Amino acid sequence: QPLDPKALADVKLDGVPLASIAQDFPSPSVPHASTVPVVAQEPRARYRLDIKARFDGQPFLFIRNSSRFGVGAEKLPIRDANKWFDKLAYRVGFSYTPTYYQVFGESINQWSVTGGVTMPISGETRLNIGLEYGERGVKQANLVKDNILRVSLSLNIVEPWFVRYEEE
Repeated sequence: QPLDPKALADVKLDGVPLASIAQDFPSPSVPHASTVPVVAQEPRARYRLDIKARFDGQPFLFIRNSSRFGVGAEKLPIRDANKWFDKLAYRVGFSYTPTYYQVFGESINQWSVTGGVTMPISGETRLNIGLEYGERGVKQANLVKDNILRVSLSLNIVEPWFVRYEEE
């Protein structure tokens, strides 16, 4: 059963008629997001800087424009090295994100530090282990501050596919 608009005329939020509040909201728009990566590479290292911005047009209520700044470095492995530790790839990074949330006038921001290692298992098969620690939020205005700990583990299995063998 559809809601009668006349029934909402008497509904109030903090003493303000709901109909007048609804008129103050901008019409929804599709957010625009852009990312600018900057990468530098040496023979055995790679560096990256990412800047991402998201513009919602007209922020309202607890939504604001957001962005993300990230920086990272990776030590590339030496594939034919004699020492096992030289065959490892190491990664470190840092990111800061002023998120699009703003609650009770408090900006909800997030930062994190990451690290990881890639180990050879057999041939080109690799085991990836990653660790991230960060914080999100604030304790002011009875809000919650989260401590974030992420552990990731993945296995990249490499084998030749669709190999046509010669018939004898």
